Amino acid sequence: MSTTTETTSLSALGATEAPEETIRGLRDRIDNLLEERARLNQNISRLECEEVPPNDRRVRHIWVAAARAADEENFCGEYDRLAEALGVPTRDDLREAGELDCTYTVRTLVTIEVNLEVETPSEDAAIDAIDRLSIAELREKLGNACEEVHQAEIDAWDAQEAELVED
Repeated sequence: MSTTTETTSLSALGATEAPEETIRGLRDRIDNLLEERARLNQNISRLECEEVPPNDRRVRHIWVAAARAADEENFCGEYDRLAEALGVPTRDDLREAGELDCTYTVRTLVTIEVNLEVETPSEDAAIDAIDRLSIAELREKLGNACEEVHQAEIDAWDAQEAELVED
């Protein structure tokens, strides 16, 4: 019975030959895996100690961060001189590639002209009625005129302030 169990266990490992051959094959696989592990560990050591040139794509994110910091802290000239000396991407290169772009939410005042309907006895009373609307009432009227708002001619706009959107 134990022989059947051993055979079943070896079969589960994909063994179709005699147990001695299977064990020899498994030992060979283990030896190969150990050799590969040693090679990979050598690669890891080499990569950990390897000097990376400044223009290597693996460190580009560092230059992007440095260019952003230079822009924010007014060190643009220093960054540009350093970039030129080291042969790394200039701020212009990074900007053209879109790598210095950030997403901002900009509060903007937009002036549009819409036609709101109100029932009153005269034109002056109509203008007065609209001027006296509460914000909720105005929103309701604008909601009713929503299609018109999307097609409205925009008279002017003024960006007020921007806030960086964090990723």
